[in-house]
Amino acid sequence: MDAILFRKCLGLNDTRAVSSQRMITEPRDPEAGNVEFIDCLNVTTTPDGCVEKIPPLVTALTHTAPIINISAGKRLLFTDGVDTSEWSGTAVTKRFPLVSGPMVHTPIDCRVSTATQVFKSPHAAPTMAEAVVGTNPGPVTSTSFSKMPAFDSAFVYNSRLCSVNHADPRFLQYSRPFAYDLWNLGDDFVPHMLLVLQAGQIPGCVVALHAGGVSVYTGGDLSDVARKFYPCPAINGTLYSGFISEADGHAHVFLGSDGVYVVDASGKLSNITPTFRKVSGLNTSYTCATAVGGKYLAFGSSICVEYDFETKTVLKRSSQAVKGAAVWNGTNYFATGSTVSSYGSTIDTSSITTSITLPFSDLGAVGTKSLSCFYFTGEIGECATFTVTDSKGDSWSVQEDGIGAVTEYRIKAPRGDLGNRVSVKVESTSGTFRMEELRAVFMSGKRTR
Repeated sequence: MDAILFRKCLGLNDTRAVSSQRMITEPRDPEAGNVEFIDCLNVTTTPDGCVEKIPPLVTALTHTAPIINISAGKRLLFTDGVDTSEWSGTAVTKRFPLVSGPMVHTPIDCRVSTATQVFKSPHAAPTMAEAVVGTNPGPVTSTSFSKMPAFDSAFVYNSRLCSVNHADPRFLQYSRPFAYDLWNLGDDFVPHMLLVLQAGQIPGCVVALHAGGVSVYTGGDLSDVARKFYPCPAINGTLYSGFISEADGHAHVFLGSDGVYVVDASGKLSNITPTFRKVSGLNTSYTCATAVGGKYLAFGSSICVEYDFETKTVLKRSSQAVKGAAVWNGTNYFATGSTVSSYGSTIDTSSITTSITLPFSDLGAVGTKSLSCFYFTGEIGECATFTVTDSKGDSWSVQEDGIGAVTEYRIKAPRGDLGNRVSVKVESTSGTFRMEELRAVFMSGKRTR
């Protein structure tokens, strides 16, 4: 007899303990191979539902101290908690000495905020200066303008620089149009009942994330926008506002305790993961979020949550100690320890452990199992271990080394019987790994356990 163990990933379902999963028969079609993993680490889905090892992080620059955040616009900045530096792609310059905090990029400069003041560096002249009150180029007015207030986060929306006020995060304030150093603090703001945790913009839509929900603003200017509030369990540190993919365009994406949420350019909120309750072991806190290759990634204290917009699946990665993420010149960069890194090619020689565990199943035939072999389609660059475990906990393993890209490659199994229901774990500790199909050939006898 044979059964297709895997052909398409339907996501992760790890909410039950392995001991209880051994006793539960999952509905499955042994001829289809469409399965939910009961555990996984550092794998990602391909457009056709296969799985492969996540790309390795490759160091782009090494700093003298741990990097706590990065930010990018026309320029890439990173901070170590004391100084804020600029990386040109080849060299590092300490751009804001003894200045560290939230960063923002405008069409004309980049800015860093302390708890009390804002500093800026014009693009054409890479020097630092305090942001002071600008000169009003318009008609004489009785309005008393102020300098840009210290901010927790900031962004440019249409012609205005917008910021979450550090002194009172209930206020989303904005500058005069095309005048980023003219702020009417008494009138030019959007108030909120709840503290703003994060805020961001995409063309036509601004969001402000709160502990109890999200405020959404649509329209051309923040002085005259349509406003909505959606109650939802939003999680701080998980907001990404920007380009997702050619198919999905721009969107706001953030994580809630019950799923991945999206706000599109029209201001519509959607929970796009109705099966998110099947994923357990989430983080107690999150450091940042981004989108790369059509996947939303939320980096937390222990794991990274991945949502694939094309396959609609949720998987887990290791957090890789990512403290900040930014997209610069079309490349995703990550703050990891004392380095800024980017994802490398699919040719992976790193020692990142990759594993998937398939659900327990009788493989469509009741009785003890004696597996004679697997047929594997995919790629194993260096080594992979296949472990089969039955509902009693008995198991055996077989290792394959460096077989490369193969189709229907036969992997001989050790001799020995296992119980009626078995699970297969595939683990790779180094080199490339991709699995497109896994088929088992076995004999089934009398049911004994």
